[in-house]
Amino acid sequence: MHLVFTGNPGIGKTTVAKILGEIYHNIGSLDSGQTIMVNAMDLLAEYVGQTAPKVEETFNHALGGVLFIDEAYALKQTRGGFGEEAIAKLIQLMEENRNDVMVIMAGYEKKMMDLLQMNAGLKERFTEIIHFDDYNEEELKTIFIKMLTE
Repeated sequence: MHLVFTGNPGIGKTTVAKILGEIYHNIGSLDSGQTIMVNAMDLLAEYVGQTAPKVEETFNHALGGVLFIDEAYALKQTRGGFGEEAIAKLIQLMEENRNDVMVIMAGYEKKMMDLLQMNAGLKERFTEIIHFDDYNEEELKTIFIKMLTE
């Protein structure tokens, strides 16, 4: 149920995450259609030992719905082990709550692939990767006209 979304900013990853939450709720796979959106840096604490509780608190808010972690690759780039602590806690919570939450991590393609290589547990849990291509000129024109019409 967990996914990785890759692609450039503004391409619709967050919107699709919200829609998936609603769909999974409507088919009975999730208790609620809520989507909790955080940036990877929102999961990190200032001091050693505070990151795991912060991740758990955020994760618990998302129970029954979707936890969307934008720019998740930033967890790999942190110093002092905070990112590793966050990832370890996230993996533990995903294991303990297998059917209670959908976790979607999003970011640039290469950086997300590097993140998945960082921890075997991540790679095992995030087996589905969906890449969002940039819009072409015709698609942008269609979107613009639709927005003007609305």
